[in-house]
Amino acid sequence: MFRCFIFCTTAAALVLLGTFAILTAEGHRFDLVSVLFEICSAFGTCGLSSGITSELSTPSKLTLIILMFIGRIGMLLFLTSIMSGKPQAEIRYPEERLIIG
Repeated sequence: MFRCFIFCTTAAALVLLGTFAILTAEGHRFDLVSVLFEICSAFGTCGLSSGITSELSTPSKLTLIILMFIGRIGMLLFLTSIMSGKPQAEIRYPEERLIIG
């Protein structure tokens, strides 16, 4: 349950952080709904656009590229790649004596 909470919280935080970054970089040129649509589309890698991507500045386009990359590799792989530490359980392979003949 805790891992699911971390997963959902991280995804929501990335979307909100990306939205805030683009709104800050672009000023008042675009409304919140258009920017949020672009961010969610980039994070979900669905390919939809509201048409503002070509008008964005370079930092905003880089923000979209990073979110597309994280959305493409998947949240689980992204979270496990940034987490460090030992595995929680020791891995053991089953052993069996085979009777032949």
